Amino acid sequence: MTTLPPFLHDVEVRREDFPPLDADWTAQGSLWRAGPGSFQMTVPGVGRFQCTGGRKMVIAPQPDAREEAILQHARGTPLAALLYQRGIVALHAGAVQDSRGAILIAGPSGSGKSTLVAALVQKGYSLLADDLAPVDMAPGGGPMVYPTFPEIHLWPEALKSLGLEPDPRIHPSGRRRGVQLAQELPLAPVPIRAVLCLAGASVPPEAHRLKGASQILRVLSGLTFNPRIAAATLDRGRFLRCVSALARGCSLVRLSMHGGGADLAPWIQAIEENVP
Repeated sequence: MTTLPPFLHDVEVRREDFPPLDADWTAQGSLWRAGPGSFQMTVPGVGRFQCTGGRKMVIAPQPDAREEAILQHARGTPLAALLYQRGIVALHAGAVQDSRGAILIAGPSGSGKSTLVAALVQKGYSLLADDLAPVDMAPGGGPMVYPTFPEIHLWPEALKSLGLEPDPRIHPSGRRRGVQLAQELPLAPVPIRAVLCLAGASVPPEAHRLKGASQILRVLSGLTFNPRIAAATLDRGRFLRCVSALARGCSLVRLSMHGGGADLAPWIQAIEENVP
């Protein structure tokens, strides 16, 4: 397994110890600290991660850390920080593709986005990303998403309802287990035609089209992968231009649904009815 998605082939990834950075830290959490062009995170039992300038990731693993755990954590918050440093928006979203373009399914943890992504893949869509979707602007200004990894993490209940078996080679994420849903992903970014924002619980599902710059900005700001790290490391002007490109170039729909129910058919139907 590779540490980073193929489109980040120019990033230097090194395994070595590193001293504390003398950086302008503008935000910090219990395990991380971030500033313009700099990010460090410590994961107990796994290791330390450092990203600088959008061009370098250094990993200092714990001696007894499993390789699968190291990769899983590197592909989460450190990857998001690296993307922000490069001016790429990391949305807390999965992504699938059909012949008309990419659909992003965004939402907080536990909202059911990975379950919906897996269900759409079973319906014939192609997997592009799970949990973290790198969004950028094409040269012509339209929004696009970069493919990341061919696996997805699902709750045991979702695995059962979808008839899937976990892959023991993929490190668990809490109670969620990994499943490989594709052998390989496309290398090129895919134009985005719709963003579905999961919110709340509703039976049957309810869909509402997002309109107005202020509403779209408010919703998407809350759907970045760790908004505090985004605020500390992502250029604000770049983020606003990306949000504007999404608002102009694709449909944005808020979908209220019950996260991870056994019968996914009504939610798949709601997606297909509300995404042009």
